[in-house]
Amino acid sequence: MNSIRFIGILLILTLLTSLVGCESANALISEDLRQDILASGEDINSYRFEGSMSMSSSTLPEINTTFDLSGAMDIENMNMSMTTSGNVQDIPFEMEAHLLTDDLDQGPQSHIMYINGEFDGESTGWTSEDVPFAEWEQQDQLAQQLETLSFAEVRHSGSETVDGSDCYVFDIILDMDEFIEFALQQPGMEDSLEDMTASELLNMMSNISMKYWVDKDTNLPVKQQMQFSMTIDEDTVDVDTTINLYDFNSPVNVTLPSSYVASLVLFSDDFSDDTSGWSTYNHLRVGGHALYKDGYFSVKNSTAEEESDYSYSGHNLTDFILEVESTLIGGTDDNWQIIACRDKAVGNYSFGISADGYYFIDKTINGEETILAEPSTSPFIEQGLNATNLIHVECIDNNLSMSVNGHLLSELTDSSLTSGDIGFIVYSLGGDYTEVAFDNLIVITP
Repeated sequence: MNSIRFIGILLILTLLTSLVGCESANALISEDLRQDILASGEDINSYRFEGSMSMSSSTLPEINTTFDLSGAMDIENMNMSMTTSGNVQDIPFEMEAHLLTDDLDQGPQSHIMYINGEFDGESTGWTSEDVPFAEWEQQDQLAQQLETLSFAEVRHSGSETVDGSDCYVFDIILDMDEFIEFALQQPGMEDSLEDMTASELLNMMSNISMKYWVDKDTNLPVKQQMQFSMTIDEDTVDVDTTINLYDFNSPVNVTLPSSYVASLVLFSDDFSDDTSGWSTYNHLRVGGHALYKDGYFSVKNSTAEEESDYSYSGHNLTDFILEVESTLIGGTDDNWQIIACRDKAVGNYSFGISADGYYFIDKTINGEETILAEPSTSPFIEQGLNATNLIHVECIDNNLSMSVNGHLLSELTDSSLTSGDIGFIVYSLGGDYTEVAFDNLIVITP
């Protein structure tokens, strides 16, 4: 058997059996104690974990593997993060995985796993994939714990101290036939094991030993150790894994790592570098300008001009998500502060807000303007001098949307323009002039 597949099977079974051990440890000795432990588990919203695993073989040295893992589980918000590092076939590796759930206002929740790794010094790059809701449910639900009780016998084997806590120690005895049946029902197992039958899988495993440590005061599981041997094609591998659980119900904040966000960035600008590429000018006679100024980008428009002032980035973009801060720093609040997108010689899309609380979306094609979202007021737009608004624009395929300060203002579809530049446009509608500062621009791939 291919050694890589051998390692894959071992990892799957080790992690799966670790879950089974954790779950089975709640069916403990007396019914009263079992119920106490189950009741304590119902109140757990989060925890952290860390552990280690080793695989060794005298006949297959290339199988020898060690790694450490650590992470956090936010059960309440259905988020998880985990990092692992170690050696596989004498090749060092590191991996991080983050499972996040988007709590959408409308529609079903979205569960996405983000994974990044490094093998022998070379990065695999970030990948992401949808995780079915059913698979998340199997991560940490009390119902799944109860499901395993039917094939686990629990025996008291003494008391020990774990991280200062007095703990029961239990031996977990698995009904292997039922465990294998349970294992083969788990997502991904059938594909990973290819044509292997339950009987063949059962015959591979031997010398299984599982212990669990449960805090006597809280009745919470705090440590698990599992050992087993697996034989394939007359080669035997010994597996030893230990996992500790701690910081129950402590705050857990699982977010996208900055390195993942950075991998999505098409470009960004804090306007501290006045050579970053934006078009600039200064119309001294009429008072309009587009200039780098004191760490932001300033666009000023004189009402007397009767035309807007603007600047463009010099990038050609197709699908993207854009965010920028826009602040009225001088003049009238009767204005338009506009993000132009997919700008070409034939026209562009305009996403605008005003410092007196209005917004709109339109398009201009060959000089003809079409309103896509009529000017309307929004309570989410900060108003007045020195008020900053975070403008969020999405142009993805034919889907266009604008949000301000985290609140969706409008979304629509239009297929007139598919790519082009982005820019800042400012237009004064009253008073003598208006001046707007744009800052902290970031444009990412969807």
